[in-house]
Formats: sequence, structure tokens, C-alpha cells
Amino acid sequence: MIQRQSINDQISRNAMWAAIRKLRRFTLSDIENETRMNASVIRIYVKGLERAEYLTIAKGDKGCKRGSHLFKSDVWELINDIGIERPYVNRDGKDVTNAGGRDAMWRSMKVLQEFNKNELALHASTEDRPVPPCDAKLYMRYLKYAGYIVVVKESLGPVAERCRFLPSKNTGPCPPIVRRVGQVYDPNLDEIVWTAEVKKERDE
Repeated sequence: MIQRQSINDQISRNAMWAAIRKLRRFTLSDIENETRMNASVIRIYVKGLERAEYLTIAKGDKGCKRGSHLFKSDVWELINDIGIERPYVNRDGKDVTNAGGRDAMWRSMKVLQEFNKNELALHASTEDRPVPPCDAKLYMRYLKYAGYIVVVKESLGPVAERCRFLPSKNTGPCPPIVRRVGQVYDPNLDEIVWTAEVKKERDE
């Protein structure tokens, strides 16, 4: 249940960011109309973006109609558009990612295209959230099983294995999730894309 809520939160924030980029200047009601999401959920994400300086606010220069009444509402403006993939911030505006930096690794794979565990870990790391090469190696292993990346050079002694990200597997902004039950789940597709049983059959 917690994992499902986490996935829904990611997808909700993706939709809100897409609406913000489309509107550029908006009220909370504008985002609510675009996404059909709860106003309190929208406010939390918008305030986080404001505190992280992706948005700025100008008070009272736009009306927000509710029923037969017209209320003055805060208006936000997008001032730092980083592209289609949303900022990962909490309500305080601080940068956040999921465990092991897999959001960052998923983004980094698409930028680097070809990489080994050390290059991926370095590119995905920040000062506040370093990604160990062992985490990169583990995530790469499961994405190989699921067919997102392919080996282009086998490991040889101290030389790490190199892999290539397949552009056809760029399913969306949310990173594929490795489940403890031996599955890889892609929240962009809402599908289980690999299971341990499939891996066993391939090895045989």
C-alpha cells in the first residue's frame, strides 16, 4: 500500500509539473482544473517549488471563481523551467530522491547513454546524496534483466562492465522499481516488466 501511494505521488507530481509548464502563470485552481487533483496536494508541491525558486508568487492580481463568488487568489509564475522531468523537492523546497538515488540514476542513464557503474554513480551523485557504485551496479543488473540497458563491453579484471541505455525503453520520468519479490515494475507503464522466473527461463 505504501509503495502504491509512493508511485501515485510520483505520477501526480509529474502531472502537476506538466500543467505548470503548460500554463506558465497560474493559480492553484488552474492546476486543479488541469489535473483534477486535490487542492491540498497541489498546494504542497507548489509551495515546495516556490521555496526551491522554481516559481515566484504575485499576490492578488487574478481572480478565482468558485460557484457564484469571485475570490482573489495567489498567482504563481514559472521562473526556472528545467524541462519535462520535474524537480524532485519536498514541501520545504529541499531536493529529494528515492532510496539509493534511483531517480537520479534513471535520469543519468538517459543523459550518458553509455556508462559503467562508476560513471553512473558519479553522474547521479550530489553533495547531499552520494550514490555508491555498488548501488549503481545493482540497479544496472536489474535493468539489464528487464531489457532497459544492454552490455556493450564485459567486465575484465578491474575494468567495470559497460552498458548502453536503449532509447526505445525511455518509458517516462519515473524510474523502474526493483521489488523485493524479484520483479521490476515500471510505474510509467503501470506494468511488471520482469520477474525472476523470466530470468531463470532465459538462463536455461
